[in-house]
Amino acid sequence: MIESLSSIYDPKNIFIIGNAFGWSTVVITLAFSKSKIVVIDAGIEGKDNMFGIELSNKIAKNENLNFVVEYGYSPQSNRNIIGKHFGDEKIDFVFIDGLHTNEQLLKDFYGVLDYVHENTIFLFHDVINWKMESAFLTIKNYLRSYNSTLLYRTTSGMAVCLPKQISDEISNIFDCFTENSNYIQVIKNSITIKAKIKSFIGSFLPKFLKDKIKKVID
Repeated sequence: MIESLSSIYDPKNIFIIGNAFGWSTVVITLAFSKSKIVVIDAGIEGKDNMFGIELSNKIAKNENLNFVVEYGYSPQSNRNIIGKHFGDEKIDFVFIDGLHTNEQLLKDFYGVLDYVHENTIFLFHDVINWKMESAFLTIKNYLRSYNSTLLYRTTSGMAVCLPKQISDEISNIFDCFTENSNYIQVIKNSITIKAKIKSFIGSFLPKFLKDKIKKVID
């Protein structure tokens, strides 16, 4: 998806929230090699996360990649870090992959609004897999001038907010990673039915029968 997007979209400034060991940072940098990319990371994702910041910056230097990872907390450190690297220039593309909670997703989103413009694209990582759909719905309701979509065909269930005036070429790329709403509802209903059956099994049946039935359901 990122590779396809980079073939027709050329953002000048990219801001990334969350780095860990830098996989997404490197991918985005390789795709948007002409962009200025700044990453903020709080260094709290496991005992080696601070090493991840150091490692990422070392890779950027050794491979001549155009990104820098700064230690800091979003949104508290955003003003200083964004001002340091972008000055008064606005951000064209925001990738949010910070702490995976609904509360923090909203903080990360609201924390960049002073530094974006009306055509900024917002991409969110891991929304579905980490059950952050309620936060994304709040963001969707806030961005009335955007088309906001859950990307069910990405591996972690990403989400995107696109300005309604964005080109059809860009919209079409993200459409390839969405899913028909009717099909989504069928899947959700199926999951709910399975959960109810498993709950019933767990309450009343002996263990050997539970195991057999669960195998059939799964």
